[in-house]
Amino acid sequence: MKKYLLIALATVAPNLAMAQTVFDPNRELPKAQGLRTIDGLVTILKTFANWMFVFLLIFAVIMVLVAAFKYLFAGGNDDKIKSAHRMLIYAAVAVAVGLLAQTLVFLVDSILGTNSLR
Repeated sequence: MKKYLLIALATVAPNLAMAQTVFDPNRELPKAQGLRTIDGLVTILKTFANWMFVFLLIFAVIMVLVAAFKYLFAGGNDDKIKSAHRMLIYAAVAVAVGLLAQTLVFLVDSILGTNSLR
């Protein structure tokens, strides 16, 4: 298991190092509207929903990978195979619920005609 962790770390670490941003002290930051208007509240809620959706997808991918390792190392044990199967079903349901939630936000936004998708 340590071998797989070291391989994953060796492949991910250079990508994380290259993803660093450059700090520019002269750059003007956009002014946050916050909760001063209803549009600010809607924007904050949409941003939160989008971040939750991203975390849900990342979590689902991790669960699929864990379930795949459970399948690989089950060794014919029916309990481990059933556990991996359940884990795959839960990951699929999580993705479906997340997509449904994003679709619901899009539908409400298009019905209300706000067109403030970000």
